[in-house]
Amino acid sequence: MARNTITSTVIVRDVLSESNYKEWSNCMKNYLLAQNLWNVVESSNVPSSTDEEVTANWKRKNAAVLHALQISCAPEIFARIMGKTSAKEAWEELAKIHEMKNKWHLDGPQSSRQLSELRRFFEGRIRGKTEPIERSRTKEFLEATYERNWDTLARLLEEGQLPGKNPQFLSDNTSLLHLAVNSGHVEGVKKLVEIMSEEEILSQDDRGCTALAYAAYFGKTDIAKCLTTKNRTLLTIRDTEGKIPVAWACVQRFKETTLYLYFQTLEFLAPDKGEDGSLFLHFCMLNEMLGKSLNYIPT
Repeated sequence: MARNTITSTVIVRDVLSESNYKEWSNCMKNYLLAQNLWNVVESSNVPSSTDEEVTANWKRKNAAVLHALQISCAPEIFARIMGKTSAKEAWEELAKIHEMKNKWHLDGPQSSRQLSELRRFFEGRIRGKTEPIERSRTKEFLEATYERNWDTLARLLEEGQLPGKNPQFLSDNTSLLHLAVNSGHVEGVKKLVEIMSEEEILSQDDRGCTALAYAAYFGKTDIAKCLTTKNRTLLTIRDTEGKIPVAWACVQRFKETTLYLYFQTLEFLAPDKGEDGSLFLHFCMLNEMLGKSLNYIPT
């Protein structure tokens, strides 16, 4: 007997991955609208009705949307919404993941705010961090940052045209290196790290996150290797939540990045070094990251 099945290709062209949220969400929303299911995403409340049929109908729609979302996500994304029982909550969680991954990309909706802060920085108006510099250099820096022109940025740093080799120019102390890491541009990070001192790449934002913490959070293994080669101290710097970089890679379920940072941080995870080892084991169990590759965790 033939079975009625719905596959992800019926709903979206490609399952949701790390880089296609905009296209995916547009296809998904159109599908839900066509199926008269979008109202479930817009409201998380079961209709206040004593009619059992109305309530049951809403629950069926909620389950249908959840199913559509779940089968249209790559495995690592699906893991983030697996425990959600509300379609609205699942949709918002996926949007949140996309927002975090693109927070510091200068081609997104926050570009205007970030560029405004950069201009104020070079006018000496953010926390008194710097003196105003030549207007033409400001323009060149802004354009290079917006276009992710790492050759130009490295040249400006080498020429001493910017305040320090890793200026922290946004209001939350995000630095140029943080920005480069989250652009995912490996060669750009290498260019900047090459001309920075071991101390300069240790800068932290207001949440205590280093550039390596950012690389771990977004699963940038090649960038993590570049940063730790320059200064291994990055491996053990905790943020304001008490997490070291390997913990963030584990929480975000990036297995390759977690594995690399785990072996780099192994000695620090020993029982006599504090609670980081037991916390890491907790995160591994919670996020189902244990396996043959992580078969020994000192606790």
